Amino acid sequence: MSVLQSTLAAITSGRSVFITGSVGTGKNFLLQHAVSTLRRIHPPNSVFVTASTGVAACALGGQTHYSFAGVGLGKGTKNELMSFVLKSNKAVDRWKRAKALVIDEINMIDGELFDNLEFLASTIRNSKYDGNKPLLWGGIQLIVSGDFFQLPPLMLLITEMSSLSNPLAGKPHSTYRWN
Repeated sequence: MSVLQSTLAAITSGRSVFITGSVGTGKNFLLQHAVSTLRRIHPPNSVFVTASTGVAACALGGQTHYSFAGVGLGKGTKNELMSFVLKSNKAVDRWKRAKALVIDEINMIDGELFDNLEFLASTIRNSKYDGNKPLLWGGIQLIVSGDFFQLPPLMLLITEMSSLSNPLAGKPHSTYRWN
């Protein structure tokens, strides 16, 4: 069985899948087939395709994960983000309708935001298993794709660089500023 066939079989069975590989290995090709499969097996308007940038999202016919989630710039604690999301009936409706969520460029999502999105999904959907334990991601099937050997999220780079000493400090016409 090929990688494509085994991945699509896992998706069809309802499993969440992580697709990775370096540049040029066919992640987008596989992701496009995954999206087609998800749209075939799930009800209409229940498969959401997202990416961290508008360009990447458009390439897959989706939207940014910020737009899907209704979190604005995604800044704040999980409870602050929840308050923000609950002000948008459309965002709450998307979370409740979602059967599958595709996230491309997962490597560009900061870990804290990823955790906060999971909190939103679990809380808004109020999905439980085994008594009262919340289902991860509220039971949404996740298909994530990305290459963790590419650059980390820009804010992480900025944070790391801002902790270094400023080599331009005190020099004329210095425009070095990170915050």
